[in-house]
Amino acid sequence: METPKKLGTANLIFLLTFLVVIAKKVEEGAADGKLSRTEIMGIIWFALMNGGLGAVNKLSDAGQEALDLDEQEKEEINIHFKNEFDLSNEETEVLVENIFGLLLQIFSFYLKVRSMFGNKKAKEVQLKLEKLDLKKIA
Repeated sequence: METPKKLGTANLIFLLTFLVVIAKKVEEGAADGKLSRTEIMGIIWFALMNGGLGAVNKLSDAGQEALDLDEQEKEEINIHFKNEFDLSNEETEVLVENIFGLLLQIFSFYLKVRSMFGNKKAKEVQLKLEKLDLKKIA
């Protein structure tokens, strides 16, 4: 029996990193307790100029990768975030779990929208996602 091909983590790492960078920009902008229109437009502009459209395009692939993760790939993601954002092990785990949970919610919403328009593959993946214990994935 042939082993199924692993999907890897490239899209997942890209999308998770993108979400963290945007979250950091929002946090910086809201340091005074509020976000001005100028700050919001700056964040949107930053997102668009730094892979925002690519992130949207990678959502489906990243979601599939998330459903295909093994322990080695989870460790690869944790190491990436620890190095990229200079975090402790505990901070890295919390960050990755929170962002990963957000990604799975976005992916689930994406699948629901696609399945509403008759995409059978999206409906199948959505059902698979709903059956999973997300704590085991993250």
